[in-house]
Amino acid sequence: MRKKSNTKSRKTVGTLEEYVGAWRKASREEEIARYGRPLSFARVHVSKKAYNRKRDRKIEW
Repeated sequence: MRKKSNTKSRKTVGTLEEYVGAWRKASREEEIARYGRPLSFARVHVSKKAYNRKRDRKIEW
């Protein structure tokens, strides 16, 4: 006896853009769950050794 395949159980394959978008969304949600907030990768690292008058003159309470 041969089984009939159910056409509704097959998932459709989306485009590459949909795949990448879903992967990035899942990655972002995992990052927020892990760290409690989204992380910024675009921020430039500021050297502590470089002269910074504003930081040096700042009054700490």
